[in-house]
Amino acid sequence: MIPGMDTRDRPPTRRDLLAQLALGLTASAAASLPGCALFLSSVEPDIVVPVNGTTLLIPRAALPWEHGGGDALVVGLAGRPDDKLLVLRAQDGELIALTTTCTHRGCDVRWNDERDRIVCPCHGSEYDVHGGNLKGPAKRPLQRYALSVGPEGLLVTLS
Repeated sequence: MIPGMDTRDRPPTRRDLLAQLALGLTASAAASLPGCALFLSSVEPDIVVPVNGTTLLIPRAALPWEHGGGDALVVGLAGRPDDKLLVLRAQDGELIALTTTCTHRGCDVRWNDERDRIVCPCHGSEYDVHGGNLKGPAKRPLQRYALSVGPEGLLVTLS
């Protein structure tokens, strides 16, 4: 550098160019974080129940429709924080148990009462009450589990 020359007036050095490149890459990565944060979108369970082998019991007292509540319940599996079920009561009264994991990128889906469908907040996939695809980018339906009604509540088979 020439003594007395303002650094803004000198031609850029290789070090200056590399610093600008690094700054640009950092800014680009930071700008993409909201999308990544959405990718990691997770829903909190309404109840967490233990898994007994390949089955779990959702107590009748936890079912919102038994108490005049909504038609959806998110069930966490004890000891498996990433595994959750979405248990729904369809308009015809049918009970359905599905995974909350979207088949596109793995975000947790949510029940949307107003639209009467399951939606993924990350990339906009939509599913019907039975887990079937309505709108992509997901191309596969949600995994569905066998469910039976017993005197104590709902018995869900995970296999």
